[in-house]
Amino acid sequence: MVPASKEEAMAGLARVWGDSPETRVGHAIIDLVAENLDNSFLPLSLFFEAAEGLHSSEDDAVLNVVNFLAGAGSQLLKLQLEYIDDDVVVELDDDEARDATERNINPLTGDLDEELPKKLFICFSPSEVARRALRK
Repeated sequence: MVPASKEEAMAGLARVWGDSPETRVGHAIIDLVAENLDNSFLPLSLFFEAAEGLHSSEDDAVLNVVNFLAGAGSQLLKLQLEYIDDDVVVELDDDEARDATERNINPLTGDLDEELPKKLFICFSPSEVARRALRK
């Protein structure tokens, strides 16, 4: 079920995971997303940091929650790729991401780059669903 509010998003976590670590971690991650609705990308590391604030070192719980929030049932996070090379950080649009992952085409130069897989990183952004449901 796609949530229409923050309360529905939190309740969805509890329906799926009950009182497991995923529910507690999920609440922290939804709060993080709600506080960053205008950010264009959220690195995966931010979600782990949110869990650390709970004194939780449950990396599996973080990954489970992020997967759930990016999935069809919740749709609060949009999966994205970013290109990072030294000090250059570029968020890739869908076409650039496809060319980079399928053909090793560097998004900055348009040239073949055999080292490109080492420069691509997963990140997320708040989805339109999140912007509607989590806006205060």
